[in-house]
Amino acid sequence: MKVDSKGKILLHFLNSRPCTVNALSSPDAELNDLSIDELAQKGYFPNFRKQYIENKNGTPVARILKKGPYYWLSSKYLALPSPERNHGNMNINTMRYSLDYIHRLFGM
Repeated sequence: MKVDSKGKILLHFLNSRPCTVNALSSPDAELNDLSIDELAQKGYFPNFRKQYIENKNGTPVARILKKGPYYWLSSKYLALPSPERNHGNMNINTMRYSLDYIHRLFGM
């Protein structure tokens, strides 16, 4: 599979500090993958029986959804990057993300 770009995504779990993980983007990908090993290195562990991601103290910080053979993490835990800002007058209506970017970010 051809990788279009690579970077990092920011995850905000409940009552936790933000967590940055590596991400790859491919136009051929139907699903976005999240590295369990990388989350474990950051102190977050999946509990598939309870369907939660837990912090190192065992406190649930994110709900895991199961659909068919796949486990999903809701896009509500993704923090959108700040758009580039003009240091002049700021207008929230001029800050835009491409629809293609949003669809890939949320796995649509």
